[in-house]
Amino acid sequence: THPAAHTITSYALWERTEGCLELVRWGTRPDSQRRGMARALMLAMLDCLQREGLDCLAMVPEEALGGQLLLRSVGFTATGVHRGLFGGRDGYQFERCAPRGKDQ
Repeated sequence: THPAAHTITSYALWERTEGCLELVRWGTRPDSQRRGMARALMLAMLDCLQREGLDCLAMVPEEALGGQLLLRSVGFTATGVHRGLFGGRDGYQFERCAPRGKDQ
């Protein structure tokens, strides 16, 4: 087999809290960026979370425009600013609420 066939190109780490899943860290190899891999991974994860009815939360450094745009593209909304969150740099909070049924 080709060595690249077994290379991890994107990853996402989540932490479950009360009724919510926090996206703790994610990334894509530089040589694999801008190919839709991180977006496909996020959409697959969010589909699973939606079935469980879990909301999602993510924090992104202010200078990480690519991360902010990725989150927006999969349905997250910016909901706050946290001053000094990333070693003196500000961070943006993003949330994506799970759909709620009429009886919830």
